[in-house]
Amino acid sequence: MSGYSVQFGDADLSVAGILVTQHNLNLIPAAIAILDANGEWIYPDRIEALTATTIAINLESFRPLQSSWRLVVSG
Repeated sequence: MSGYSVQFGDADLSVAGILVTQHNLNLIPAAIAILDANGEWIYPDRIEALTATTIAINLESFRPLQSSWRLVVSG
């Protein structure tokens, strides 16, 4: 199984509160996890696979994000 992980913060989100990230796994992810600064799992407003290598995650209702969060993607 392939994986990708990245830390991000509020400045990485678009004005609309969307994190667009390129994971380069070349497949639609089987699992996506988002953890806040406390290590708690967060269920985003929406997750959309834009391509086989790019996803968009809507976190608008969680703004402003406090500290760094983590995105984990696995195929």
